[in-house]
Amino acid sequence: MKLKEQIANFFTLLNLACGTGAIFLLSELSTVAACLLVFAGAFFDLLDGLAARALKITSDIGKQLDSLSDMVTFGIVPGLIAHHLMAGHGLDFIAMLIPAFSAIRLAKFNIDSRQSKDFIGMPTPANALLWASFGIMSQQGNEMFGIGRSIANFINQEIGRLLQHHYFIIACIILTSLLLVSPIHIMGFKFNQFTWKGNEVKFILVSVSLVLILFFGITGIPFIIILYPLFSILNRTFQTHEVQS
Repeated sequence: MKLKEQIANFFTLLNLACGTGAIFLLSELSTVAACLLVFAGAFFDLLDGLAARALKITSDIGKQLDSLSDMVTFGIVPGLIAHHLMAGHGLDFIAMLIPAFSAIRLAKFNIDSRQSKDFIGMPTPANALLWASFGIMSQQGNEMFGIGRSIANFINQEIGRLLQHHYFIIACIILTSLLLVSPIHIMGFKFNQFTWKGNEVKFILVSVSLVLILFFGITGIPFIIILYPLFSILNRTFQTHEVQS
């Protein structure tokens, strides 16, 4: 294959390396470092897609590498994080639902032509970022960073207390696993053109997300993940209304 065609695959392999590194770190109980690697993996996954579209390159091996890397970083690792959060409880095997439903989600994506621009079900990277943020927030000795650090620390402490209750974690595991394979249409961020009209909901979500990150740092991630499907439903409603009108 030509060198240009390998650029996107290079970022995909960096994503895979982050997922593999996160597994190693979790085995050594280095939770925060492992969760940060999930964020790094999501960044490389984004670069993978941007590079492929910018260079107008596609390859069968690239598609396979992408799914395999996503399964490691965004399927297995969040399952291990959930398992780690439930360590010592007899129901920690329920964390296996996350990798299982992530595999189903990725398999459905690979064979569903309707998901070229948008998604059906929560994307695995979004789910992984939620669990990575939970993993960091569970370590209450770590301060949250951002302009609104005092508020973020308070929210972090409250969520940290919730994460000490395994039934809360079980509920999150079941809910997020079901969202992965749900029929909810989740908007993607592949813009045909960067204009306000037709992309209003996407631009608003991006703006709100940036504000949450700026003020609350990683503590803002769970709120962004909650807003994502809600804004997607709103976007779908707008699109349906425009077609009907």
